[in-house]
Amino acid sequence: MGIITEEYFGFEQPKHGPGCRATGWEVRYRAVERERGEGHVCQDPKCENHSGQYTDLRVQILCRSCDRVTELTGEQHTYQHSSLAAIGYGTAPVKAGPVWLYAGLPILRGEPEVFGYLVATRRTDHLVQNDVIGQVRYYKTPRGAWRWEGHAHPRWHHDGVMVAYRTTQDGFSTPTAAAKWVAAQPAQE
Repeated sequence: MGIITEEYFGFEQPKHGPGCRATGWEVRYRAVERERGEGHVCQDPKCENHSGQYTDLRVQILCRSCDRVTELTGEQHTYQHSSLAAIGYGTAPVKAGPVWLYAGLPILRGEPEVFGYLVATRRTDHLVQNDVIGQVRYYKTPRGAWRWEGHAHPRWHHDGVMVAYRTTQDGFSTPTAAAKWVAAQPAQE
């Protein structure tokens, strides 16, 4: 269930230097230590120590005004340009009753339908964990119909990205209906 939260949490935002007044770009990055599998063979002659751990780096530089994001990724030093909708993060949240829906990744890159949404209590440019009360996402029934499920009462793991939910309900016909169910769940202690 961490696919949506990975687009919103776990990134850091660099600080501007003293006296800097730049406001045009938002820059986020995430560096994750990963283990290489045994038997890994690299064809890159510059790679001398290609065993053990490596840092998987992902950088996003985005502008909400021009709806443009440049994404830089780790080891292969690749980059691509796409719209904010291609990652979900940065798109305008949608009001759903008393809560706000924050889009996750689209089903297929560039498609308008998303896999799911984070459910938050307020509209903000930068979600924090305390804003998120749940998640809604869709699934396909055995008969081929698309339905939405709501997940309430998130439990955050130590890395701040992956979450589990204490309460789940499925069978909703719209994401708004699922989000209203999430909002109606009583707070747990």
